[in-house]
Amino acid sequence: MDKQVGEVDAQGRVTWQKAADASVGVDIPYRATGTLPSDWDKYRSYTYEFVDTLDPALTPDTASVKVEWVSKSGKALGDVTASARVSFSSADHVLTVAFADLKQTVPDAKATDRLRLTYTCRLDPAKATAGMGDPNDNFIKIRYTRRRDGTGSLGESPEDYARAFTWRICLLKVDSDKKTLAGAVFRVRDAHGRYVRADGTATKDSDGAEVVTGKDGTAGIAGLDAGTYTVEEVSAPTGYGRLPGTFTVTIYHNLKDPQNVEIWARVAGNAAASLVRTDSQGGVAEVAVVNESAKAPFGKIPQTGDPIGCIPYVLGALGAAAIAAAVAALRRGNGAGAPRGSE
Repeated sequence: MDKQVGEVDAQGRVTWQKAADASVGVDIPYRATGTLPSDWDKYRSYTYEFVDTLDPALTPDTASVKVEWVSKSGKALGDVTASARVSFSSADHVLTVAFADLKQTVPDAKATDRLRLTYTCRLDPAKATAGMGDPNDNFIKIRYTRRRDGTGSLGESPEDYARAFTWRICLLKVDSDKKTLAGAVFRVRDAHGRYVRADGTATKDSDGAEVVTGKDGTAGIAGLDAGTYTVEEVSAPTGYGRLPGTFTVTIYHNLKDPQNVEIWARVAGNAAASLVRTDSQGGVAEVAVVNESAKAPFGKIPQTGDPIGCIPYVLGALGAAAIAAAVAALRRGNGAGAPRGSE
């Protein structure tokens, strides 16, 4: 048994591997390949069942299920989906694709041949988890006829797994006195120009797509794929200037080892926005955005991106105790605006 998940690039090309990341609400391709017994020719009948236990955040599209009879090299020899019984139990979150008698379905099969199952799932924005510390896993096994005469209970293969990840961006709003600021309103767009809501769902309409910093100065966007996101400050807290223009947050990943997936990030486009840190376990990129208060020299209310105090602050103060305390508050999840799963 071999279970894989498809990592889909910007051109829609799929790379099959043990781990992938994706935004919530989009189709994630899965593939499982099962073998036949070495003494296949000795069986009169053969029950064969894919039993796939999904993470509660994953919902399969049963209409997308496809089963192919393939050679050892992976060459498709026939589509046998029509002979399968496909069912999904929402109670225990198990997808079952069963063949009552595989000998009838593929009478010309060889012991070296395979069955290849493919289907798609979507991550539920209300249930999806973020980071290496809490991946969205599924585990698959095969139930099969153990005895050549067809008597007795079915056997079970060892399980194999694949995992899907999402990430989060946390925006931390502070002033030049290291005070966290509530009430800053941001909009975030993905690489396709769609607005991203706080739960990670994407929309072409900006209405309802704002995130607002709470008392701890934070606003979070969860359920994200790796990639580049453009952040715009729509309105600033009272007494502060709105950030002119935009800045980008790019999340990068290393998915080679499913037991040690890593992320890192880059912030660009505005000196007032700076990366605080990335946390692969928690799946978050934390970004500080600095405002100056209305008490600026000569009575000017500087914009967030103005040079008065911003660059020295970004370079020298992001590691200060006040920022650390604010980030710690974010991780505890206290206060409005803290992203889901930040504790």
